[in-house]
Amino acid sequence: MKIYIPLALYALFFIGCSTNNEKEDIYKVPNLKLGNISNSRALKASELFKTFKFIPLESKKDKLIGTISKVILHKDVFFIKTKDNITAFNIKGKYIFDISSKGEGSNEYKTISDFIISDNIEILDHISGKVIVFNLTGKFLFSWKYPFIATNFVKMPDGNYVFYSGNAPNDDNSMVRVFSREKNSVIHSQFPIKSQNARYFQYDDHNNFIFYKGLNFTKSGDNTIYKFSKNKFTPYLNVDFGKYTIPDNVFNQNFNDVLEFDNYLKKNEYVGIFNSMYLETDHFKWLVITYHADQKLYLIYNKKHGETVLCKAIIDDINFDGNLSLPVSFNTIPTGIDNKSLVISIESEDFLQMVQEVKNKIGDQAWNKLLTNHKDIKQIYNTTTLSNNPILILAGF
Repeated sequence: MKIYIPLALYALFFIGCSTNNEKEDIYKVPNLKLGNISNSRALKASELFKTFKFIPLESKKDKLIGTISKVILHKDVFFIKTKDNITAFNIKGKYIFDISSKGEGSNEYKTISDFIISDNIEILDHISGKVIVFNLTGKFLFSWKYPFIATNFVKMPDGNYVFYSGNAPNDDNSMVRVFSREKNSVIHSQFPIKSQNARYFQYDDHNNFIFYKGLNFTKSGDNTIYKFSKNKFTPYLNVDFGKYTIPDNVFNQNFNDVLEFDNYLKKNEYVGIFNSMYLETDHFKWLVITYHADQKLYLIYNKKHGETVLCKAIIDDINFDGNLSLPVSFNTIPTGIDNKSLVISIESEDFLQMVQEVKNKIGDQAWNKLLTNHKDIKQIYNTTTLSNNPILILAGF
């Protein structure tokens, strides 16, 4: 299994101070209680999703895409971010086109920090400080500059943008900016930066922004989910980690690096939100939490039953008759989320290893029966090699 270290290569993310008003507001919003870590359990895919489908991405020799960091599913097209490219595949995993425009021209980027799908494909390049806009077939349209550093962003229905920078230095010393492109100005900034944490608080936030009845926002190290209203974020939901909560004074200590900080969390059995991912649907509130510094769990609140569950693995009872377990880990945090589905990206090597473990566990007779009953899995297994593009799991709510 490949191991990826959860450190941002291009930006540092860390906790900002809340204003007194924000702290007061936090106590007025609902709490989502953690419960006991030892009570975490595996959940069946059928308990969580209506569909749970494996989709191999076409592996053309000159179109191998590498490790996936973000997926957006838009009108039955997967738009996939890797290190230097945005690649489009149809809902069946067939290659459509790619954007590979690394350079210094107006239609080029030095890096892809983030991307969004609006009416177009918009790529954020934090090194050049610009957004490069392509249409939905990959044709360059235009680019525009913004006057600060940002590593993640989202476009609002009114045309304004919300940018997130973590602790990257900026004139207004804030993590979040609401930016009007029409006025070419910041109309609101929020979440002040604590510069003493810059040495060690280095986490790659997977998805800071998610739309569900408005825009929701999370950031690493903050136990509050925020809702966007009137051009600013206000507390919407708190996560109560109880005895596992990281005390505020921990973040005032002078850790030398992220490893020292992680070891401190592990030693004290603290739990927090790192590598941010919050998802909400009509049925669930769902987020990724971190314990023992690098172990992951899903914290899932079932709205219908009013219950909170800690999930340590998803058991695939849809494609593998309950024989395949997908542990919650940094490698399996969803790379794509919206309020209708989530997307998990699996390296072909990891997929083959997981399937081989199933085959060894259940024996040849049961394995052959499984393949007979699940012909799509048989096809994927027989055609996947170690050098293939990743496989997507599309889980629909």
